[in-house]
Amino acid sequence: MWRKMLLVVFGIAIFTVERVSAAESWKLPLDESNWSSIKVPGTLENAYSIGNGLLTVRSDKSASFRYFELPTALRNPKLVNWRWRVESFSSVSRQGEKGRDDRPLAVHLWFNDTGGGSLFGGVASIFGYPKVGHLLTYVWGAEDAAGSIIRNPYYAKGRVIVLVGQNAPTGQWRSVQRDIARDFKAAFGSAGGVPSLRYIAVSADNDDLGGRSFAALKSLSIVLP
Repeated sequence: MWRKMLLVVFGIAIFTVERVSAAESWKLPLDESNWSSIKVPGTLENAYSIGNGLLTVRSDKSASFRYFELPTALRNPKLVNWRWRVESFSSVSRQGEKGRDDRPLAVHLWFNDTGGGSLFGGVASIFGYPKVGHLLTYVWGAEDAAGSIIRNPYYAKGRVIVLVGQNAPTGQWRSVQRDIARDFKAAFGSAGGVPSLRYIAVSADNDDLGGRSFAALKSLSIVLP
C-alpha cells in the first residue's frame, strides 16, 4: 500500500530513492545527478566523487558541501543511517571555536523551518542555495570528546554532535545509526516538535587550519516511523 502511495505522491522521485526493506528503510542514491553543490565564498572547493554507491571527498585547505533534497513523502524519518571512513586528516579542530572548526567529514541534517534566517544568510538567495532552519551536524575528527553536543559557533540554530574523536583509528569503516528526534531534543530541548527534514548534506572542511583530509561515505539511508 505504502509503495503504491509513493508512486502516486511523488512520481519521478521514486526512481531516485530505493526502498531496501519492509521496515520502510529508504536508501538515498549516491550519484552525481541527485546531489547539488554549495561553495563557500572566498574558499577553495573540495574535490568530490559520487557514484556507484560511494561518495569520496578530498579536502586541501578547502571547504564545500554536497546536499540531497528528500522527496516530500520522506521528510519525517525516524532514523538516519550511514557508513563512513576517514583515510587521513591533519587538522586538530575544536568544533565550538570559530577559526578552528575544521573536520575531515560531516553529515548534516537541514530541517525545513527557516523562520527568519538561514544557515547561509543573504548568500542563500544570491546563489540559489537552500534555506535552512535548525540543523544538526555529525562530525568525525574533533578534539572534543565523542558524544559532545556543541553550539555551532556561526549559527544559533545549529548544533554539532561529535561522533568520532580525533584519536580514533583511520582507514576503517564505521556504521552509524541516529534517532533524529532524540538527537534534536538533546540538542535543542524538548519544547515544540521536531520540524520536517528537507535536506541531507555531506561536507569536509579544512579552510581554517590549512589541513588536508580524504574520506568516504556509503550506505546512506533513512527509516520511516
